[in-house]
Amino acid sequence: MKIKLINPSQLDTLGRPAKLNREFVTGLTLPYLAALIPGDHDIEIVEESVEKIDFDEPVDLVGITAITGRAPRAYWIAEQYRKRGVPVVMGGFHATALPHEALEHCDAVVKGEAEGIIEQVIEDAMLGKMHGIYERKKPLSLEGLPAPRYDLINMKNFFLPVHPVQASRGCPYNCDFCSV
Repeated sequence: MKIKLINPSQLDTLGRPAKLNREFVTGLTLPYLAALIPGDHDIEIVEESVEKIDFDEPVDLVGITAITGRAPRAYWIAEQYRKRGVPVVMGGFHATALPHEALEHCDAVVKGEAEGIIEQVIEDAMLGKMHGIYERKKPLSLEGLPAPRYDLINMKNFFLPVHPVQASRGCPYNCDFCSV
């Protein structure tokens, strides 16, 4: 299965996707997600702010992560793939905070962390039966998770040739306004 993971660009003041020659540093979300996907799938990561999305490239599943400021662009990208009959799953802070809104623009939403869920999402996509909101009630420990797939990132697109590291996750508080 060909899986494309996309981090959408933010929009500029004219409502167009902002394009940069290079980003400051690569993200952690998509390389981590790629590491969780079983090994027999062909995975591509696209950082839209520095790479063009090829909407005509054959793909079996698209995963999009988005913070709220990038949600309008994420929704537009999702709709382009859905018009082509490609299933789309969305995750990230925005989809976690507003899963029902995100679900209006995609086929499935991962609410919270993807560990222990992404395998089911992919299996359901392969069977053509992705459904609504996928959520793991209790986060898994970072211990034992695979290393992020930084081999899928073109480091020439980033000013700093470094990889972010995550040593802990979450928050001990349960604030109503926060998606963490």
